[in-house]
Amino acid sequence: MVGLYEQGSLMKNVGVIGLGQMGRVIAWAMQSLDHSLVLVDYDKKARSLCKDLLDGYRPDNGHVFADDKEALLECSLVISALPYYSNLQVARFCIDNGIKYCDLGGRVDVSREINKHAEAGTVPVMTDLGLAPGWANIVAEHLYHKKSEELDGKAPERIDMMVGGLPVDPHNFLKYGCTWSYEGLINEYKDDCEILAGKAKKIVPGMEGLKHVKTKLGTLEAFYTSGGMSHTMGVMERRGVKNCSYRTLRYVGHRDVVRFLIKECDLNHEALVKILKTSCPPVDDLVIIRVEADDIVDERVVWHGKLFSPMQECTAFPIAAAADLILEDIFSYASTIEGNVLKYRHIPYGPFNKRLQRLFTEATLGCSVDDPL
Repeated sequence: MVGLYEQGSLMKNVGVIGLGQMGRVIAWAMQSLDHSLVLVDYDKKARSLCKDLLDGYRPDNGHVFADDKEALLECSLVISALPYYSNLQVARFCIDNGIKYCDLGGRVDVSREINKHAEAGTVPVMTDLGLAPGWANIVAEHLYHKKSEELDGKAPERIDMMVGGLPVDPHNFLKYGCTWSYEGLINEYKDDCEILAGKAKKIVPGMEGLKHVKTKLGTLEAFYTSGGMSHTMGVMERRGVKNCSYRTLRYVGHRDVVRFLIKECDLNHEALVKILKTSCPPVDDLVIIRVEADDIVDERVVWHGKLFSPMQECTAFPIAAAADLILEDIFSYASTIEGNVLKYRHIPYGPFNKRLQRLFTEATLGCSVDDPL
């Protein structure tokens, strides 16, 4: 293990492992929430880029950089920003050593294995805490309770989550510019999706369920994609919600072209990646999040900030806000926590939202906001 930069003697209570595009922003967000950090990545360049980002914002911050997960043993909580296939190994390490754990998720089967391991542990664990799954699901939980209060405790008929990362200027034929992983994007399009329809769980093909939605950005198209539901559907089913779904939002016309390439042309994964990389290069983006509970709608659009892209902010800031609450054992419905596994209902919406607002404000202004939480 190599301790690269050691400054000061502050308690290093939060670890971040994986210092790529999202991990660096998560580290910045946890620093902004006044945590000192242990930051782990096997790649020296990734560690250096993260150090430059954090030092440029708060010099003499007291963080420790390392190249081995053993450095995380001094942490109270660890956030994994690694690819989904590495999360189980990190989660087991944390749980076995009594360290609280959360991650961005990415695969339902991996999250389920982590949760099984958590049941034998002694610390809170929460997976799937990015944008979707993550932020959108926490909003869905909030809207469920809001609508249920209107209905005197009855469940709403419908919970729909819709999220889109879109180009500010949709100038290409597909009206899209990928700001994360082309491989992950194709998997979300191709994989089957779970929905709740008429109180029954159903498996539907990706890119089906097309509908048009009037939003702040005009009319967009929405269609089923995998990966965004997490455990929201199971929770809503047990509460008596009849219909629950997750859809991706795109500019009108995108879905038909991509569906033609996948379904009709039957192109292999590598060919699809090459086409999307060529036709949909990264561009200035925005993120739209829209959640509906019957007639109650929560819609927000995140535009480009000063420091990071909207996709980086909308993925990194929710897990940072939730991790801050988990670290302090601030939970809603604490009596319903089973087997140390935290669900979206356990994240208190008011404190979570306040932390989010602070992070978005600091990222927009590019300076610290003195707003005690």
